[in-house]
Amino acid sequence: MAGWDEKKPWKITLRIATTRQDLIECSRSKYSVGQTLSVLGEAVDRGFTKIGVVGLPCSIVGLRKMQLNQMKMVDSVALMIGFYCLSQTYIEGTEYMIRDRFGIPLENVEKCAFRAEPYPSYMTAWSNTGEIGQCELMALWGMAPTIFIGFRLERCLVCQEHLSELADISCFLSS
Repeated sequence: MAGWDEKKPWKITLRIATTRQDLIECSRSKYSVGQTLSVLGEAVDRGFTKIGVVGLPCSIVGLRKMQLNQMKMVDSVALMIGFYCLSQTYIEGTEYMIRDRFGIPLENVEKCAFRAEPYPSYMTAWSNTGEIGQCELMALWGMAPTIFIGFRLERCLVCQEHLSELADISCFLSS
């Protein structure tokens, strides 16, 4: 699951969630690159045998390819939950918004949210000096996070698997 990095709270870090609280801490949208499958090996090494993977369509496709190639690591995956996705964003997009659009030095960031209240569309960064930077995440004409258009991953521009159709459960992440 994607949570926030404790030292750099505008960056995501991937975690193995084992409690309800872990799940809550990792909830909400995060528009940044995260290698979801990178922690699968760690979970297997820790002895987990019934693993649920939550990821974007590209991660689910990767898992299905691993299954087709009979990779042992995937034997422990019991459930795949895939989110709908329009694209991932390089971390430079988040850093640009905070530093250049909000005027908050990255070293002062205390907390970040891509979908702060009121839902649905405010990216917000809070600084340890009391500053709050906020802007609408999406244009009125669409669902894609338009503030990150120039920072989208190239592979996302040609992706045709936006709905996680290969997941056991596919869902829209609304907040």
